[in-house]
Amino acid sequence: MKTLTVSLTLAIASCLQLHAGSLNLNARSQVKYDDGRFYRQKDEALEWDPVKTAIVVCDMWNEHWCKGATSRVAELAPRMNQVLHAARDQGVLIIHCPSSCLDFYKDTPMRAMAQAAPVVETEIPLQGWCHIDPDNEPVLPIDDTDGGCDCDPQCEQGGPWYRQIETLDIEEGDAITDSAEAF
Repeated sequence: MKTLTVSLTLAIASCLQLHAGSLNLNARSQVKYDDGRFYRQKDEALEWDPVKTAIVVCDMWNEHWCKGATSRVAELAPRMNQVLHAARDQGVLIIHCPSSCLDFYKDTPMRAMAQAAPVVETEIPLQGWCHIDPDNEPVLPIDDTDGGCDCDPQCEQGGPWYRQIETLDIEEGDAITDSAEAF
């Protein structure tokens, strides 16, 4: 199953166009130059079968410890919700992954759906994954050492989130997980 990861740093939702029988996506990525220090933009037109496609919604929490991040999520969420509805209507699986918030969803059919997914073997063990593994993943094209806070002064770190932002609808047929169940 092809997976489209949607997060705060990847706002490609506005590029997704749905047509009968296929998803047409104008994908944009950052590719390293030969020297490895700089990135260039790469655009590519993709066509996917919607019933073999998933959108993974990562860490769109109800609140972040950083006021700026909370504001960015609130700004992105209404448009993202429109895209999720349009994709869902075409048969795309929506997987909600609000890290460390599964207790809020523990008795929902969406959580049970993820838990019932068959186990898929992967080359790299996924249990306990938390940080980028330089042996298996490239460095990010952004500096994330501030934990996602671009406020001045820096906000005090913590973990105030307990669910996904309510602006994003979770519907029957969606899945909820924050682990390798998404495979």
